[in-house]
Amino acid sequence: MRTRAICDAGVWLGQADGRRAGRRLLRSVGPGTLLLWDRGFQNVALVEATEAREADFLGRLPATVAPLPLCALSNGTALVRLRASDYPRRRHGAHVVVRLIRCTLDDPQRPGHRVAHRLVTSLRDPAVAPARDLILAYHRRWEIESALDEVKTHQCPAAPSAVASRSASSRRSTAC
Repeated sequence: MRTRAICDAGVWLGQADGRRAGRRLLRSVGPGTLLLWDRGFQNVALVEATEAREADFLGRLPATVAPLPLCALSNGTALVRLRASDYPRRRHGAHVVVRLIRCTLDDPQRPGHRVAHRLVTSLRDPAVAPARDLILAYHRRWEIESALDEVKTHQCPAAPSAVASRSASSRRSTAC
């Protein structure tokens, strides 16, 4: 967990489906990759697709998701079952087993200070992936996310409308 890199990116117009886009970006991951997912990004199909590529994931679980406890681990984390959210797969018992890590941020300068968070990961063995290391990795994800937000929101010029960009493009092509 020492090397951090953006291994793929995508640009979609409008209100793209984040999960669908994420599934497309799985093309760039493989064994030894740890994906850091945003809250609510996980679903059974995406977990299965990630594990099929022999990659691992770490993400924040939304408060609305109720994992089913399987067993407590000695380090205070637990193995839980996440059920499929779509009815046909849920009816057939589709689920994945993940490790649940509960944590609370202690930095008063950070958003979410003293709020309980739940992280889930495919790294089920606490000896291989200690909870503290995973919590810190997820925290660093937020630092990266903040930097990307700064570029996207404050340093990029506003995108012109589609009509304006087409007409500007037409003017440039006829002027050359």
